[in-house]
Amino acid sequence: MSKSALSPINEGESRQPSSLLGAVGPVFYPLALLGRLPFAMTVVGVLTLVFAVTGSLSDAGATSAMVGVGTALVGPVWRIGADRF
Repeated sequence: MSKSALSPINEGESRQPSSLLGAVGPVFYPLALLGRLPFAMTVVGVLTLVFAVTGSLSDAGATSAMVGVGTALVGPVWRIGADRF
């Protein structure tokens, strides 16, 4: 057998994926979705928890809105770190 038959990449040839799916693999997308679900459900959970404890829908709505704004501001930075590392 020749050396080139054993090597998956010929000399002088660079191997670059042709798409994002080729670069990260098919497992990335389901894991990224599962990793982001807690952010989406946090607002609903806070709304339900605060309403159950205080009985005030206005307090629950205000608290839930603050959590939503915080998630919208900090979430992208958090997600970039999660995807990168």
